[in-house]
Amino acid sequence: MIPVLLAAVAYLLGSIPFGLWLVKAWKGIDVREVGSKNIGTTNVYRAAGKGAAAAVFLLDVAKGYAPVLVALLLAQPAWVAVLAGAMAIVGHSKSVFLKFTGGKSVATGIGTIFAISPVAAGVALGIFALVFAPTRMVSAGSIVAALSLPPLMVYLKLDPVFVGYAAAAAAYVVVRHRENIQRIFQGQERRL
Repeated sequence: MIPVLLAAVAYLLGSIPFGLWLVKAWKGIDVREVGSKNIGTTNVYRAAGKGAAAAVFLLDVAKGYAPVLVALLLAQPAWVAVLAGAMAIVGHSKSVFLKFTGGKSVATGIGTIFAISPVAAGVALGIFALVFAPTRMVSAGSIVAALSLPPLMVYLKLDPVFVGYAAAAAAYVVVRHRENIQRIFQGQERRL
């Protein structure tokens, strides 16, 4: 019963579109109608500035972190923590509040990884920064950071279930960024 309940709560928590709701409340702007039309941190930054972007990033990270942490604190098997993380990520990108559309799940995904391994998450954020600094492309940093996680987790000797989850999550991030990848290769990707 606990795995089903955690999965349902994780999906609903992940579905909360903080980017949309906060920017609408603070600025009266629908982020789905400006910039990249995405509800995530980068588009919130473009639409509403640093403060709103920071708040959305932290809230999106928290909605991935919380359900995985709860699963781990309840001493559930690794697969239950992974299920909770996956459902939070799916909730963010296929939100019940947005007719099953949503963001690209990067912040929510890194939140799930922070709960599993703060070291792996911290290194991935460092890799993001190393890619973002010279390119100014959030998408490129996100993709490279996501792809770094499976080998990082192998290096850290984490449970193979977590390594598999990181690989699946990285693949999901790449799929969610397929239009960005196309624009990168065409030299047309937006820079922050």
